[in-house]
Amino acid sequence: MGRIVKEKTMTTKINLLSAKYFNTPENTIDVDKYLRQDGTLAVNVKWYFPHLSSELYKLIDEGCEEEDAINEIVQRVFWWKANQIAISYGYATCYPMGRSNGWAQPMLPNKDLDNSSSKVKPLKFDSDCLEIEYLAKLKTFLLFAEDIESLFTLIDKEIQYVNSPDDLNELANQIYDL
Repeated sequence: MGRIVKEKTMTTKINLLSAKYFNTPENTIDVDKYLRQDGTLAVNVKWYFPHLSSELYKLIDEGCEEEDAINEIVQRVFWWKANQIAISYGYATCYPMGRSNGWAQPMLPNKDLDNSSSKVKPLKFDSDCLEIEYLAKLKTFLLFAEDIESLFTLIDKEIQYVNSPDDLNELANQIYDL
């Protein structure tokens, strides 16, 4: 019994030190912005349609095929680059999640394969965890989120200058090369 009390006391002291000198999860993560309903962290990238140039809208008005092709190219380049960003931050990958793939969810390598068949797992939000390793994961997530939001903004802004399928392919290639 004495050992359990001693461990709880030690954990409480560590949590107090961590809370005193490091940001807590609640101070670090905007849960309204990054927390999914299942308690995992992801970046909201719901995008119903980018701000296209008037020339591109004319092409779309000429035939439904063009809209689907433009949408496919934009989504393909976004998710490819989102995955590259996730990998650069030490994640295993980035999955599109949600009903309409409206969340960019970085996935951690699953080191506990005995309890799961999945090689990856999402980062769970734990407002009570004050361990430095977890707080560092939250900071890494915020850097990832910032880059995903920048990629999202880049595509949304730059597509306004796309006037033809060739322009779209050029923009896609530039994003691939970032």
